Amino acid sequence: MSKTKNNKHLFLIIMIILFIILLVGIIIGLFFILKPKKDTYKPRHITFNNNKILNVGDEFITWDPSVNEFQLKGKTFYATGCNIPWMGFAVSNLDIKTLQGKCFTQPHKEVITNILKYAHDTLDCNVIRCHTLGFSAFSEDSFIPTTDNKINEKYWEIVDFIIVTAKQLGLHLIPVLTDQYHGYNGNYNIFLGPGEQSDAFYDINSIAYKNYKSFVNTYLNHEIKGLNTKIKDEPTIFCIEFGNELGDHSLDDSSTDCKEPHIWPCACPDGPSLTIQPTQCLTPTKEWISDITKYIKSIDQNHLLMVGTNWCQMEYPYASGKCDWDFDEILGENIAKLKKRYPGGFTKKDAKRRGVDWNEK
Repeated sequence: MSKTKNNKHLFLIIMIILFIILLVGIIIGLFFILKPKKDTYKPRHITFNNNKILNVGDEFITWDPSVNEFQLKGKTFYATGCNIPWMGFAVSNLDIKTLQGKCFTQPHKEVITNILKYAHDTLDCNVIRCHTLGFSAFSEDSFIPTTDNKINEKYWEIVDFIIVTAKQLGLHLIPVLTDQYHGYNGNYNIFLGPGEQSDAFYDINSIAYKNYKSFVNTYLNHEIKGLNTKIKDEPTIFCIEFGNELGDHSLDDSSTDCKEPHIWPCACPDGPSLTIQPTQCLTPTKEWISDITKYIKSIDQNHLLMVGTNWCQMEYPYASGKCDWDFDEILGENIAKLKKRYPGGFTKKDAKRRGVDWNEK
């Protein structure tokens, strides 16, 4: 009888212990479920899969002026990224034999995949800006090879590939729709009409501006192969940039270089040498910026817009004048942040930035 009673006591003790363990487990589980999450959207680190579209999401990045922050899915979005201008069109001198002697052409898709994976996995980027995703000109394999403004239909393949690959990695993109400089990827002089010079591009009544708008319309309405969405409707696009460094006064306005047309030589045999006005002497007008903004918004109501001008050289009411920044002061503030965050020194491992909020005070 005593032995049976002892067994009942032992059984009761075991049941109490198990109940306590279960209760503790439930409490811990509820703690993690109900724990407030930091209201910050970070890029997802996912396994790359060539056969499956791992959607970056179906919502667009927006701007909340009340708090001066980007928003995604109702949360603060910190854009962390880099500029990879050559993904759509590149100088090919490192691979000259396999490209039949062409100096400029589309990079191999494997190269594009590798650089995007590196930006995502190693640099922890969530936004990539690319000049040639949106524009290239004057060369045989470029987006707009000749001044008749006919688009090279084969170029869409590389545009689609970049967007799909970025989407698979959870990256957002900034396509740039033209360029000021006459570099390897050409510039907006491709849009000039007969007898027009470079300054016609910023004249909203010119043939050049009309051609540019036509290109922009075609670009935004292009349907991305494999996604069945048009560029204007694709959330992978972070924003649309009008052009690269428009209005950058790298030459003094008073110099003869800004007043007289001269030859822009091309470094490659298949590229052009043009006698044109130096475009870095030209500045977008407020009327031009306003008009192209309204035009793009009439087509694309989803994406943010980036003007792409060098604001430091403009004196519009909404610009920052000549940008009288104190470089030493800015550098000092950043060094102080690094010393606070990394008292033991800033290492290569720290530079990978994974999980770091660079907007901290």
